[in-house]
Formats: sequence, C-alpha cells, structure tokens
Amino acid sequence: MTLVSDAAVITSARALRGRPALPGDKSISHRALLLALLAGGTSRISNASESDDVRSTRRLVEQLGARVASGPGAAPSTSLVVESSGIDRLRAPSAVLDCGNAGTALRLAAGILAGQPFEAVLDGDASLRRRPVGRVAEPLRAMGAEVIPSPAGTPPLTIRGRRDLAAIDWTPAVASAQVKSAILLAGLRARGTTRIHELVPTRDHTERMLGASGVDIRTIDDGAGGAIVELAGGQALRPIDVTVPGDASAAAFWLVAGSAHPDADLGLEAVGMNPGRSGALDILRAMGARIDVGGSGGHRGAGPEDEPVADLRVRSAQLRGVEVDARQAVAAIDEIPVLCLAATQARGRTTF
Repeated sequence: MTLVSDAAVITSARALRGRPALPGDKSISHRALLLALLAGGTSRISNASESDDVRSTRRLVEQLGARVASGPGAAPSTSLVVESSGIDRLRAPSAVLDCGNAGTALRLAAGILAGQPFEAVLDGDASLRRRPVGRVAEPLRAMGAEVIPSPAGTPPLTIRGRRDLAAIDWTPAVASAQVKSAILLAGLRARGTTRIHELVPTRDHTERMLGASGVDIRTIDDGAGGAIVELAGGQALRPIDVTVPGDASAAAFWLVAGSAHPDADLGLEAVGMNPGRSGALDILRAMGARIDVGGSGGHRGAGPEDEPVADLRVRSAQLRGVEVDARQAVAAIDEIPVLCLAATQARGRTTF
C-alpha cells in the first residue's frame, strides 16, 4: 500500500496467508463496561475493543460514577479495571452523556437510566442524531420512566428515571438485541418479572453476561421459532471477570477476503461464535466458502453463561449466489455490507 496525497493506493496481493489479529468484540465490550458499572466492586475486562464507540461507553460509565483504569499486561489499553459502587449508587451526571456514534451505548444506557432517580441526557454526533429512538423509548415509558427525544424523534434523549419501575411483557415489532437489552437493564429495577418475547431470537450477549453477574435470567423456547426472556426485578449484580472474544464482524472481512482471493489460507484465533452472530459464517458457507471451525484451539466456552469461541481457517473458494432468509439476515445484520461484497465475487444472484 502506498499513499498518494490524502488517498491510499492498494495493489492486489498475490497471496493471502497468515493469522491476522482481531480486535475485541465491540458488542461485548460495551456490555462488559455497562454491567461493570452496575456491579458493586471491582470488575476486570481483558481484550476490550479500542474502538471510538467503546471509548464513548467508557466515558459514559465514568460520568455515572465508576472508576475505569488500564490494567496490566502487554496491551494495557485493552485491559480494563472497573470499580463501581453498584446499581443503587450511580451518580447523576453533571453534563450531557455524549455517546459519540455508539448506538449501543445510547440504547443500553437508556435502559439503565430509566431505573435511576435522576435526570440525564444522552446525545451523540451528527450521525447518531439522525437515528430514531422510538423503539427503545416506547417500552421504557411503559415501565414508568419519562423518555423525551428531540421533536424529530432522535437524540438528544432526556430520561427522567425512577426506582420503582413496573415490569412489562413486551414483544418488539422489529428484532433488536439493543432494545431487548435496554428493557432487561431497566427490568433490574422493576417490580415483578419483565418478559420479552422475541419473534426472531437475537444475539444474547446481555443475557449471558447478566447470568455471569449472578442475575437469575431465563430464556425459553416459545415453540414457534422465537424465544421468551424473563428477568425478575430487584436483583443485585456481582463484579465480572471477562475476556472479550475476537470481534465477529472484523473476522467477517477476513473470511470474505480469504474466500474470494484465488490464493488464500488464513487463520483467525478466538473468534466470538455467539449463535446470534453466526449468520455471516453460515451464509458464506452456503455460498461455498471453505471455512473450518475449530482449528488448533477448538471450541471454548461451553457453559450457558460463556460466550462460545472458536478458531477459524478460511481458504480460497469459488463462491456461488444464494438466497438469504430473514432469520439469517438478523444473525448477520452487522455484516450485510461485506456480504454484499462477497456476492459481487460469486457466480449467480444473491438476494437478501
């Protein structure tokens, strides 16, 4: 790669070989920081994402009263130690909570703030200010919080929370792990049992991490392809000690590159394999990609509260077009753009 003024000129590689390092998963890093905020004591997070979005979540957590420090190790910026007084002693922020471009931070924080007895404002950059927040505001209002977006129905989002929220039974109109997570986090401060009926199951990072924090949370198969998630209010969280898997979305770029390149053999270590995030892998395999799951490290994280992790190997393949159904698309929602790139290198038509 060479630089020409402000542009980069990239020449094609004759071969793709090696073991690219992956950043920590963003979705899990956000949740680890936010749940560490709610847990009384000291939590430790290893291999956290260094993305700007996760930095926004870190600042938000600090504004709400937690202390976040870099931990020991060769990469201290990805090792974090969080000290917090817990869910009952969060601090009212003295300024607007700036989420940057992190929609995950805004939506999950909205659920936390709905159960706090103070007013807070969530805002973000120009891009985040164009995203509607009605789908997260509606259930939080039903639980008793005041949730006031801008006149356009977008951030800034003002939240006047309360400690005596009411539990709800909620069926989201659109599958969303972020909306589900916001409701669950508000449900920690609600009277009764909060239930969320997902017509299409979404990634369950929040449920797994709540379970690891000592929260009694259940996921029930509804017998029709969906799931019901139940959580009783009034539960305390214990500190967590989590190692964040490699980011599945970042891995998808290498999987596409390795599949489409005529001379490729790549290994990806400790990739997050959450069932709600496996859509890209499943779609690429259906397209004819040669992706081996297991490798030298095998499958780790067998407990219900653990994130499944595996090593992947991808080699050159002749891709073919496929038809992607709605359930696969939900499990690959963040990877759709790079899958469209894969489709341009496939024989035949691919439809999403």
